[in-house]
Amino acid sequence: MATRVDYLDDGERGVRAAFDLSYGRLTDEQSRLFLLLALAPGEGISAEPLSVSYGAPLPPRGVDVLVRVHLVEPGGAGGRWRMHDLLRAYAAAKVAADGARSTCEYERSRARILDHYNELVVDAGGLDAHPARTRAPPAFRGPRGGSWLARR
Repeated sequence: MATRVDYLDDGERGVRAAFDLSYGRLTDEQSRLFLLLALAPGEGISAEPLSVSYGAPLPPRGVDVLVRVHLVEPGGAGGRWRMHDLLRAYAAAKVAADGARSTCEYERSRARILDHYNELVVDAGGLDAHPARTRAPPAFRGPRGGSWLARR
């Protein structure tokens, strides 16, 4: 199945070849982070939800390496990162090519991050998309790190 990245190959030059060079130099840990960043919902992601998606504390300098090799770019204030749409398409094709086991791992990762976002919304006073949930949600932190509810 052809992707948008495939359409940018003229036989001599291709975007995929450039992406493959950068991706091929990553460690297993860094490549997993790259794929998680690409599959995260939304335009950008910060360290907390990425760590939830990763399932553990982020490896030291893990995302910094991705920024240095231009697979990810800083996404503004608050320590966020974002990725170009073509890199997202490249990463999605990588996950699909890895097979069912890899796809299941990334689906579980995506479910963790969506559950985390839902818990933040519930804690901020929104509606719970999962009303059967019994555990207490985490404290919602505003942009300055303080409790949003305490400032109301």
